[in-house]
Amino acid sequence: MFLLNTTISNRTIIILTFLFLAGSVMAQESQESSLSDEMEDSLSSLSIIPLKPLKKKKILRQAIRRFRHDMQHEHDTRMFQMTMTVSRDSLEPFRVKCSIFAKSGIALNEDDVASCSKTFDYEGPYKLTPQDSAVIKGYIKHFAIISPVYVPRIFSIHSPRSSSFGYRIGDVLYPLKNYNQTCFYYETKAYHILDESDRKIYRMHFVRNGQKRYFRFGGKNYEAGEITGTAYIDGRTMYISQFNGTARLPNDKDEVYIVYKITYDEIDNKTFLKHIIAEWRFCGTKINVVLKGSDTNKS
Repeated sequence: MFLLNTTISNRTIIILTFLFLAGSVMAQESQESSLSDEMEDSLSSLSIIPLKPLKKKKILRQAIRRFRHDMQHEHDTRMFQMTMTVSRDSLEPFRVKCSIFAKSGIALNEDDVASCSKTFDYEGPYKLTPQDSAVIKGYIKHFAIISPVYVPRIFSIHSPRSSSFGYRIGDVLYPLKNYNQTCFYYETKAYHILDESDRKIYRMHFVRNGQKRYFRFGGKNYEAGEITGTAYIDGRTMYISQFNGTARLPNDKDEVYIVYKITYDEIDNKTFLKHIIAEWRFCGTKINVVLKGSDTNKS
């Protein structure tokens, strides 16, 4: 645990300690609900047809191929507004805000985010030390680049040899990362949706099957982390238009959960990040994150 100035109140210690233990993110509940309904409301469907096994495999392979292709490309530098709120039980929450200029493809450029995260606006009743500010900057960096194939993994798992923090332990299974791995560890259900405007959408649900994957750390066995959820795929171009995910991540005290929703735009056959809302949950603490893109480019 990072050191805090002794003049800071116990409330600050509790909140910032749990901030440091964070390993991912999830969204403010009202915003989460509205975003959750956004895709469903837009799909006033005339038909929802389950895909047959061979067709499902074909669409899954094409969607992963398109997603991996989009991950390799960065586009114009855009501005994003980020808000992060930390709360625990009855303690008064605090909030940080910042503007991020970064190359924006299907995810933000990590190096750009790291340089922009050095300054932020703080709103809260607690006095921050330089160490506290450094921790917050680190989380701004990690939360801003969350995607269907990345969630932050910073934990405090203790081994007999060390009680240090920050281990990136074990594996996380991502359904849109590797076709063969997804087929082995996930049960995938897919649907062809045709809405009133004749727009074709594929909706793919990813849940874990019975296959287990373990790793060993500090003399103990842990089950691998996992991402489950739903992807919406454009039926014409196969680009991802929305991903609603839940991350379950291992920890020696309790499991960390991140619920997040990401929406994308497609412009000239290029996929751009549009909006992220996410909420990280662990032992009564929540970290809510909202990242929203602007149409304003940086010259």
